[in-house]
Amino acid sequence: MVIANFLRSFLTPTQKAEQHTFIVVSAYCPDGVTTEEGFALREIIQSYHPTDWAFFNPGSFVVLYASAMPDAKSRAEALATSLRAFGNLPRLGVGVEEGNLIAAFSADGRLSSWPIGTVINTANLKAQSAATGDISC
Repeated sequence: MVIANFLRSFLTPTQKAEQHTFIVVSAYCPDGVTTEEGFALREIIQSYHPTDWAFFNPGSFVVLYASAMPDAKSRAEALATSLRAFGNLPRLGVGVEEGNLIAAFSADGRLSSWPIGTVINTANLKAQSAATGDISC
């Protein structure tokens, strides 16, 4: 509740930060990615029409699907399969997790800002573990 109130302080009166269920797909390459690899991964991600996504240097992508979207689960699963099959990065780990995030949507249904919640961390840890083989991640 404290976090939600904090987020509300940054929103316009018509926006409301609330808990929403998301499916998070995280891709992690411990060695980073080249510009060409990054663009190729971006094209793969965008082809599955996520709610939103972000690239975090040196080699992490976080992709969000609002569970309320039609076919969100099948899109997220198909994206995860495509990322795992991406042959240019043999150490690309992929993690998928579903859960609640605190998020605000604009009137047109887009995220107003990057949501927060532990489900993103869990997906990232799964991707790191898959990439490195380190189960302590």
